[in-house]
Amino acid sequence: MLGLIPMFVPVSAVIPIQGVVNLTSNFSRFLFGIKHAILKWLPAYFIGGLVGTALGYPLIGYLPEKLLSIILAIFILLSVWTGILKKIGALINNNYIVSAFQGFISLFVGSVATLSIPLLMERKLNTKQVIVTSAMQMSVLNVFRVAAFFIAGFQFSAYTNILIPLILGSVVGNYIGGYLQKMIPEKIGATALKLIITVLAMLLLYKAVF
Repeated sequence: MLGLIPMFVPVSAVIPIQGVVNLTSNFSRFLFGIKHAILKWLPAYFIGGLVGTALGYPLIGYLPEKLLSIILAIFILLSVWTGILKKIGALINNNYIVSAFQGFISLFVGSVATLSIPLLMERKLNTKQVIVTSAMQMSVLNVFRVAAFFIAGFQFSAYTNILIPLILGSVVGNYIGGYLQKMIPEKIGATALKLIITVLAMLLLYKAVF
């Protein structure tokens, strides 16, 4: 999505607009698969995300997006292909800390869900639980992200021509994707998810470097 949106809007509008689209996309994915979500984690996601967003809000426009993207991409790749997460197990099992970190960085880097998925996979959830619980978490974080940019003065109404088709497309895509997901065996789904996250992290790294 980060590769598509800049074709239609200024670079400064990419992250706020992606926040709105991600909110509707993740919330619809969460609703379609709510029975697979780990709902008991929701309060921690809410509190942690709020704290992280509040800490990051004063820094909007000041932190270098490219540097943060490089660090995030490298960490994601290490998370997927090494045992680094096992060494920080206490941290990734604390939903408050994880959500605070993601809430903070979501104000500056678009692809935060790419980090959420390997963290959840490390906690031994099945593929459906990973996807829907990540969508639940991202829904919360994107509410705070959109609110932060709204308070900062971003005019979302000026971009309804791009927002409406992206929102509708994401909801329809989630409905179809949820139906197709039922046909995919767990082992294949987990492997595919790992490969998709790897590709997305490499794209994030490539765009930040070049």
